[in-house]
Amino acid sequence: MIKRIVAILLVIMVLSVAVFSETNLRSIEVVLNDLNLSLNSKSVAEKGESFVLDNGNSVPFSILYEGTTYLPVKKLSELLGASVGWDGTTRTVDLSLAGQEASPQTLAVKGAKAQNAIIDLSDVDYKNIRAGSLYMNGSYQVLDYEVNGSEFTIKSTLPVGQSAILEFYTGNGKIQVKVEDVIISDLYSGEQTTNGGATVVRIPAMPDKGFNFDFLVAVRTHDDIRNSNEKKHIFLEMINTGSVKSRTEFEAGIDYNRIMGSSYISYNTAFDLGMPVVYPLIPRLQHSINTPETGRATFYMHSLDRDSMYYKEVVSGDMYGSSVGNDLADQIVKSGYGKNDFDDIDEQILAMVDYAREYLAANDVKTEEKVFISGYSASGSFTERFTALHPDRVRASAAGGSGDDFIMPVETLKGKDLMYPVGVSDYNKMTDRTFDMASYNNVAKIVYMGKDDENNVVPFGDCYGDDERDIIIDLWGEAVLPRALAMFKDYETTDGKALFLLDVGVEHGISNEMRDYVVEFFRANIGDDTQAVYPAVKASNLEEYRYLD
Repeated sequence: MIKRIVAILLVIMVLSVAVFSETNLRSIEVVLNDLNLSLNSKSVAEKGESFVLDNGNSVPFSILYEGTTYLPVKKLSELLGASVGWDGTTRTVDLSLAGQEASPQTLAVKGAKAQNAIIDLSDVDYKNIRAGSLYMNGSYQVLDYEVNGSEFTIKSTLPVGQSAILEFYTGNGKIQVKVEDVIISDLYSGEQTTNGGATVVRIPAMPDKGFNFDFLVAVRTHDDIRNSNEKKHIFLEMINTGSVKSRTEFEAGIDYNRIMGSSYISYNTAFDLGMPVVYPLIPRLQHSINTPETGRATFYMHSLDRDSMYYKEVVSGDMYGSSVGNDLADQIVKSGYGKNDFDDIDEQILAMVDYAREYLAANDVKTEEKVFISGYSASGSFTERFTALHPDRVRASAAGGSGDDFIMPVETLKGKDLMYPVGVSDYNKMTDRTFDMASYNNVAKIVYMGKDDENNVVPFGDCYGDDERDIIIDLWGEAVLPRALAMFKDYETTDGKALFLLDVGVEHGISNEMRDYVVEFFRANIGDDTQAVYPAVKASNLEEYRYLD
């Protein structure tokens, strides 16, 4: 009996495994159940006979393909009294005959680094290692490593302060390495960059500490800021990494030099002031859902858009129902993340800041509780939105490229309800807190943009939903500069305090004069005093709109 089947089905029948890449799919012709099978002269299967899996599916006993007969590993192992193990992370089938299981070679390592740990396997037979897996937090994952002789550099991140088991598979068995008391690199022992002359330490995700994603701490390499009596703030900037489809794609795109290059305003300012920078490593996934109320919803975490702030309610099904929530959860899980990894992303970033302060203190760098926050374009939107959400944790903020779409610190304006991020009408629903204007005004805030900037984000669906866009256009118009000027004028009618600057002759960028003012602005606000400071604007190409009374 000749049948045409798909290769993936062949592998499933032989190995009883059901997870394969779509790239392995192809059609082949095979002959099914065309022989008799016996064990020790005792019949096991007759020609044409199939057997039934644990899940009730009937599969063939034999498959003949291009002159080779394939038999089912699972069934034969049972007949021979052997056990079958399957490691999905390394795609390894492990057969063990009764009484012949090989004892693994074992090692114990203490104090390995969470990032790029170096494990010396010279005491064991490491030469035939074919693959590896990492067991931590109750589950296995593929182990990413590089080999240099007997030294194995572990590229996978190990859990800080916890233990993990590394398993290496050889032709002769298994090597188990128990890693205990995992540590983070010292502040000045991280990876050095050519851009910015920085030393960068990557802090791994710590769900038990409140954050599900890694983040970076960067300092200027040749400027030792330890044991200094000068007051220091953490500079916080959200890096816009671009949209990705999966965790794998996101990790492959992380480049410290590119990150430093794209954040030159923040790191130059921070380094000039002798302060560290924190960069959250949060992906912008190419996922969207269709909602019954707002249409298409995206989750632009890098700008703290409306969908991002309601992610937890959406994925749980509380906001749009279980069908929409399950759709989003499926997309997130398929991309390699956990369903709830993106819950309360702003609170996760605060948790990163808190842990960064602990880490810096352990490296003799004391920082103030309140952060400096800076960013441009999407990161500029993040800056002014994070400031409005957590004014009690921000000392000063500088949001670039955001002069035409910043938050109005009011619930209504001209008879219109201003939902987040246009305004704060649903602030309490979103945060379980009341918007505190006094706390907001204690933050020194500048919002700036090039006067010739034509980067109009309002029409884009990944930046604003239809309802938010309609409010913005109805109140302030469609063109960038006229909208910015109209928003400045309306801001004056609120009780909010801020300084708005137009960089004359500049498009979507920043002049040297604007950059110098940003440095002066942050320098004037060092310390956790409650009074915001706004230095005088002296450069003739900086057009100011000052609302401070």
